[in-house]
Amino acid sequence: MDPAPPSKDGSRALESYIQKTDGQIRRINRLLSTTSNLDLTLSTLTYTLSLLSHTIHPSSSPKSSSRLLRLSFLLSETRTTVRLLALLRLLPSLLSLLFSDPSPFSSIPTTTTTTTTKTKNALLASVQAAANVTFQFLENVAFLGSKRILPLPPATQARCYVLCSRAWALSVGCDLWRLGREYGILGRRKAKEQDGGRWKGAGREDEGMKTVQGEEGKTMEGEKTADVEERGYLSAEIGRWRKEALVTACWAPVAVHYSVEGGVLGEGTVALLGLLGSAVGLREGWRGV
Repeated sequence: MDPAPPSKDGSRALESYIQKTDGQIRRINRLLSTTSNLDLTLSTLTYTLSLLSHTIHPSSSPKSSSRLLRLSFLLSETRTTVRLLALLRLLPSLLSLLFSDPSPFSSIPTTTTTTTTKTKNALLASVQAAANVTFQFLENVAFLGSKRILPLPPATQARCYVLCSRAWALSVGCDLWRLGREYGILGRRKAKEQDGGRWKGAGREDEGMKTVQGEEGKTMEGEKTADVEERGYLSAEIGRWRKEALVTACWAPVAVHYSVEGGVLGEGTVALLGLLGSAVGLREGWRGV
């Protein structure tokens, strides 16, 4: 007796499942195709495994034989290896800030951007770029020394790791300063919005509101549309600021922890903060692919 042919519903369900799976795999490939998203993925996995290891075995030391912790160390080394060539990306950014007409402005335009403010912004961006270059250089030296590629004794390697972490902490501090400045700008704009003021397109006139007499109806309609657009823009900027503030708040104590010999936080706390900071960034990267 011949077996019954598969039903059409079953075939369609299987085809739909395969297509969805293929779509998700392609999306993951797009996510991992960029250096930043690959780093965030490895970071999220590293801190997740570390947190699980310290939750399951709270008394385990960094040299524990835990499989989870060993896998976490492996992913961490993979992440560091991927970053070895990051200097090729960071150095041009620093040189462009040092030798070009400075324009490292915040994404939020201000209504009173003076020469002094521009100079402060350029200086902050240059300091952060220099801190990032210093971090990457010292991390590369320490990592290559740990692999016996560079002739560095263990004490020098440990010192390089501490110094590169301090450079990282300086970079995070620059982000905190920038976010604090943006907080004030967004607060003022929020207050103006609630009072019915204008804030979008700082430093320029709203040409859409320039109408001749006799077009009051069109003017009111144009103002209403502009108000909706302005509120949407402000809400998006506030949402972006909150996400960046959350990520920076997570990484700041981690950077301070590694900047001090022996650390100041427990490994479980470091894993939790690192997981939160990485996961938020990874979620945004996933939405963007």
